[in-house]
Amino acid sequence: MLDFWTRGFTIKGIETRRNFWTNYLVWLALPSFILGMLQPSIEQNGLSSPIVNIIYIALSIYVLAALIPSITITVRRFHDINKTGWLFLIHFIPFIGTLIVLIMMGFPSNPNSKYKKNNL
Repeated sequence: MLDFWTRGFTIKGIETRRNFWTNYLVWLALPSFILGMLQPSIEQNGLSSPIVNIIYIALSIYVLAALIPSITITVRRFHDINKTGWLFLIHFIPFIGTLIVLIMMGFPSNPNSKYKKNNL
C-alpha cells in the first residue's frame, strides 16, 4: 500500500497483479465507503451541512492526489504483462474502455517481460 504513494510518479518497472488490485480496490473503496456513510446525512440535511462539505472537499483532494499514482500503477501493471503502458489510453474508449483495461489487469504476469529489468 505504501508503494502506491512512494512509486506514484514513476512508470518504470512492473507492478504485480496482487499489488495492483490491493491498491486499486483501496483507492476505489475508501471514497465509496465514506460517501455511502454520508448518504443518510445528505438525504436528511442536503448538501448544506458544513461537515458534509468538508468531507467532500477532503475526498476530492484525496482522489486528485491519488489520480497520478493510479495511472502509473496501471502503466506498471501493463509492463508486468509485457504490454506497453500506452494501452492505458484504452480507458478513454466510451462505455467499454475501462472494462477492457480492468480485464487486462487480471492477466497473469509475464516472466519474460522486457520491463522487468527496469524494475526499481
